[in-house]
Amino acid sequence: MQKKSRSLSVLHIAPTPFFSDRGCHMRIRGIVHALNKRGISSVVCTYNLGRDVDGVETVRTAPIPGYTKLEAGPSAFKYLADILLFFKVCGLISSRKPDIIHAHLHEGALIGWAARLMFFWRRVPMVLDVQGSLVGELEAHGYFKKYKFLKRIFWTLEYLITRMAGRFVCSSQNTVDILRGEFNVDERHVVLANDGADVFQLSEDGAIRNELALPADRAIIIFTGALLEAKGLSYLCETMLQAKQRKLNSHFLLIGYPEDGVRDFCEKHQLQDSCTIVGRVPYEHLGDYLALADLAIEPKLSDSGEASGKLLNYMGAGLPVVCFDTRSNRQILGEGGYYAKAETLVEQIEVALAEPEQAGERGEAGRVRVSKEFTWNVAGEKIQNVYNSCLIDRIN
Repeated sequence: MQKKSRSLSVLHIAPTPFFSDRGCHMRIRGIVHALNKRGISSVVCTYNLGRDVDGVETVRTAPIPGYTKLEAGPSAFKYLADILLFFKVCGLISSRKPDIIHAHLHEGALIGWAARLMFFWRRVPMVLDVQGSLVGELEAHGYFKKYKFLKRIFWTLEYLITRMAGRFVCSSQNTVDILRGEFNVDERHVVLANDGADVFQLSEDGAIRNELALPADRAIIIFTGALLEAKGLSYLCETMLQAKQRKLNSHFLLIGYPEDGVRDFCEKHQLQDSCTIVGRVPYEHLGDYLALADLAIEPKLSDSGEASGKLLNYMGAGLPVVCFDTRSNRQILGEGGYYAKAETLVEQIEVALAEPEQAGERGEAGRVRVSKEFTWNVAGEKIQNVYNSCLIDRIN
C-alpha cells in the first residue's frame, strides 16, 4: 500500500495581536484559509492579545501585564512581546518541524531570521510577507517627528531585513516597487500576491439600522478601519465637518477603533447629528454594516506601499469609493473610484451624491473587478508556488 504523502507544513509568524479586526490581520486570515483549501497545513504564532478565528490554528505567547493595545502603531510593550514570540517560534520549530516559515511584517522577519539561526541545521526556508515599507509606516505614525536621525537607522534596518528572506510576497504593486527600487531586492524573488475580498452577506438588517437610528432620508457614507492619524483620521474628520458646512444630504457611519479622538472631534464641532460611531465590530459581521451604506470613503493620503483591505471590502459590497488620487488606490479600484486631486475629499463626495445612478455603476464596476482580480484563491496559488520554489532551492 502506497504511503500517503505528508502535507506541506507552514509556520506563520505574526508579530501583532491577531485577530483584532484590522487590515493586516485580514490578510493573514485570508492567506491561511486559502492555503487550507490547497491542503497546506498552517499554524499562526502570535501575541497573547487578540481572538481566535475559525479555520486558523493559533498559538500564543504568555500574556504581558499592562499590554492591552490592539490598534496599529508603536508600543514599548512590543519589544517584550517580540522576545516572547521568538521563544514561542523556536518551540514550534522544534516540535512542528515546519517546511516553510512565513514571516508577516518586518518584525516577523527579524524573529524568523533569529529562530532559523538557532536551528540552522534544519535549513528552513523563510518567506517574508511585506505589506508596506517599515520606514514609511513608522513615518505615517509620526515616529520620526522628534528624532529625525532614527529614520536613517530604521532604513538601514529595513535594508538588512530584506536580506534575511529567500522570497518575498507583497500585498501591493507599490510594495513590489519599493523592494526592487529602494532596497535592490532581486525581482526574481519578489511576487505580487494581492489581498482577496471576502464574501459578506449583504442583506440589510432593518434591526441594525433602527438600533443605530440612521436617517432614512440621507445618503450613508461608511468608513471602516483604524481611527488613527496614520490612516487618515484628520482628513476624515475634516471631511465630515465640511460636509455639514456645505449641508450635504449625507450621514457618516464609522466602523473602527480607537474611538476617543473622533468622538472628541464630533463633540467639539457638534457633528453628533451627522455621524454615527459604532466602534469595533467583529470582522465576520462587517457585511451587515456595509449593506447600510450608499458610498464609502478611504481618507488615507500616505502611499507607504501597503494595500488597503477596506477598499476590497467596499468593492465586494458594490459601493462606489471616494478616496485620494494615489497610485495604490487607482491600482485597486480602477474605474470604481472617485479620486480627489487635492487634500480634500468633500468635493468628490458632492459629485457622487449628485449622480446616484453613475455612482451605482462605479460601485458595480468595482464589484466585477474585485471578483475577477482580487480573490484569496489567486493569492493562495501564488504563495504556494513561492513555497515550492523555496523548497526546490533548498534541495539544490
